[in-house]
Amino acid sequence: MLLKTILTFLIFLTGPLQAVDNSSYSSDDLEVLAQQKNYPEFLEHAHDIRPSKRNKKWKKMVRDMTLGYMNQTLKDNKHGPKIFQFVEQLNSWPSLRNEEFFHLKRNQLGIKYFKSCVNSKKDCLPQALNFWTSNQLKSAELGLKMIDLLEKVNYRGDLFKFIKPATTSDMSEFYCNRPEVITILIKKIHHISLKNAPDKKYFKNIFNQDCIKKIIPILKQELVKFSSPAMKEIFYNFLDLYKGINQEESDFFLTLYILQGPIKGDAFNKGWNTISILGKNFKRRQKVLRKLKKFELLPDDIFTLTNKKAKRILLDHFFKNIPEYLDYYARTCLNYLEGTKEFPRGNPTLHCKELFYEAKGTKWIDPGLQTSFLKFKKL
Repeated sequence: MLLKTILTFLIFLTGPLQAVDNSSYSSDDLEVLAQQKNYPEFLEHAHDIRPSKRNKKWKKMVRDMTLGYMNQTLKDNKHGPKIFQFVEQLNSWPSLRNEEFFHLKRNQLGIKYFKSCVNSKKDCLPQALNFWTSNQLKSAELGLKMIDLLEKVNYRGDLFKFIKPATTSDMSEFYCNRPEVITILIKKIHHISLKNAPDKKYFKNIFNQDCIKKIIPILKQELVKFSSPAMKEIFYNFLDLYKGINQEESDFFLTLYILQGPIKGDAFNKGWNTISILGKNFKRRQKVLRKLKKFELLPDDIFTLTNKKAKRILLDHFFKNIPEYLDYYARTCLNYLEGTKEFPRGNPTLHCKELFYEAKGTKWIDPGLQTSFLKFKKL
């Protein structure tokens, strides 16, 4: 009986003591901290208040104190790992989920922290990727800043997700001509095109109409620079899909595509047919020739094709339809060899020898030019 009484007394004694948590703050405590603008202590204990007691007044205090904390932290230029982790904890709070000010400030602080982290050569890549994934305000500016940071740590993943806010937002026209955006868009278009036939449905989530208007002129410039025939074909098809290339531009590009060493495919077939059409249309042909003659290095990869039969068929097709180019190329070569004209950038006809060799016994090159070239044969 005595033992039972003692046990009952102990249970009574310990029960209330366990329920009392001296570290818990009351609403009154939080109000005092709010008045004192003691941001860290307030936020550390804001959730001491039971969920059923988190009323409008509590939510307003949390909002105001969070804003105060973020502003003060940014003002003091504090962005160490402890502060970053603390803000990341705040990011999980339901009461701040829809507070745009918080996400804007979090983005500012996050970028400051990652810049410092990258400069200190620490491994902050996992944190940076999680920062983006958990972000509820993926703005265009934030994405571009993330790209800059990720490139500094040699990130090898797909960067498109970071520019998507820039290429699909209402402000896309201000971002889609930036070099870093263009570079990533080119990779994305290339990746999609390798897997799919040209169709706008595959690109509908990549950019909006304002963005496409900005990138088309840039892609047309890049089209000429691509060294890979496959890349040339992909981006020609892309521009054609969006009606971003007119007849004159198409004539020039497809002729250039054949001259620069084509591969079998739609672009090759279109190029072959275009050259046939140019052979019958003097005005269109002259427009193409004027553009070809502007190259400091005249397009001539076709002269070095390893497939001898294919090379001769293409050269014969060129001679029958655009003989002016072969003649211009041959004369330019001789002007360089004979020194009758100055070429500040060096030889503009790198594969001249191959052309003269293939033209032997044909009508592709004027016989007089062939004779003049013989004295340079050993060069």
